[in-house]
Amino acid sequence: MQKIYKVLKVAVAASLLSGVVLCGGCARDGILPVEEPTVSDAVGPDHVSVESALAALARFQADDPTTRSSDVPAVSHVDVLMRSEVSPATRTSGTAADAPLCYIAQFEGGGYAVLGADAKQGGVIAYVPQGRLTAADMAAAKAATDRGEDYETPTYIHACMVAYLEAAADGKVEREAEAENDMKPETRIDVPVLPEWPFEPIPDYVLLMKTTWHQDYPYNAYCYTYDGKQAKVGCVALALGQILAYNMKTFGVGPDVLMPHNGLIGNNFRPNWTHITKAIETATPAATYLYAIQRYLSELGKAVGMNYGVDESLANSALDVPNFLKRILGYTNIAYKEMTIEDIRTQLRFNKTPVYACGSARYDDTSLGIEKGGPHAWVIDGWQEKTEWHGTGGGVVGDVSVKVDYVYCRYGYEDAKHDGWVKYDVLASPVLKDEIYQGINMVSYYLNK
Repeated sequence: MQKIYKVLKVAVAASLLSGVVLCGGCARDGILPVEEPTVSDAVGPDHVSVESALAALARFQADDPTTRSSDVPAVSHVDVLMRSEVSPATRTSGTAADAPLCYIAQFEGGGYAVLGADAKQGGVIAYVPQGRLTAADMAAAKAATDRGEDYETPTYIHACMVAYLEAAADGKVEREAEAENDMKPETRIDVPVLPEWPFEPIPDYVLLMKTTWHQDYPYNAYCYTYDGKQAKVGCVALALGQILAYNMKTFGVGPDVLMPHNGLIGNNFRPNWTHITKAIETATPAATYLYAIQRYLSELGKAVGMNYGVDESLANSALDVPNFLKRILGYTNIAYKEMTIEDIRTQLRFNKTPVYACGSARYDDTSLGIEKGGPHAWVIDGWQEKTEWHGTGGGVVGDVSVKVDYVYCRYGYEDAKHDGWVKYDVLASPVLKDEIYQGINMVSYYLNK
């Protein structure tokens, strides 16, 4: 079931700037009445109406410095993707689960914007100036990119799904599928799809962050080696960049300026926090905010003492990171220490701030240039304690329940590779080999909010 909302063919940004308020109850100043989807009233306090979503789009377009008001594309209609269209668990119409998952604003002449239908998603998830996207296309992309739907959880739409669709349109997905099908029979291995969790999945809403930034283009656009070659962002700067941005957006605590590690006077950089804090509302930054992120990550690397390289960019987590954080007003109790689950729980659940984690690779991943034993820094922004049953009675007779800690790791690689929920015992143990990284240290801190 694909729902379509009709609006007049006028630029939404122009409507907002002229003082028009979108409303569903009456026609005013050229705006037609908007029909709300047929869903239960119990959709939850985070539900975003189509009018509010279009208003967020209007603000986004009005704030874009590269677009003149006369060039703002008009919205011809809005498609709605319902939760019941992507998850078998929410097929029953009229239930709280059967609520809008996202809105797709179609522009006249081509192009579209994907808008969040839930306050946790932010406003504009993706803004694409060309092509068309239907609700059915988005549902297919969600099924192909979001493992959470295997467990029928109420997950959300994110920008990686739009990237998947663009790759599919370019033929990349089909070429990869053909290459897989062309493999010789003796080289193909049929791997059974096993559930990732013993029982119910961990819900998305326990995560602090949404970002899936990585070290390559476009994030490294202003990162160069001393001889002018393009460099990686560096895992230290990438992890710190996301943590500082989250803390600035959430608590208003962060550096007004970034001072180079070498202390050269006159080279201080003032981050554009308005754009940076907007950028972290989605998995990948909207085009409007990308330049601010690129400059921010480059200057942050200089401030923390990043040694830029073509293949990898390095900084010392034990020395450079604590020294950098100590220079920021509001960051206190900073310590480089062995990582413990108690520290992680305290920082995430009580302080409500992301964790800076660091460790070394257990094995190679040539697709990402990861070498066994190589150092890495990343963000941990989620923790859950799950009950697992050990035995043969299916949790009924003769089984033993065990409490297991899981943490959510954002490693900072393209397409969010290796990101996800990890058993803490696997992550912290030098013996268990199921996770690509062995994370044994962290830089803890406290904010004077």
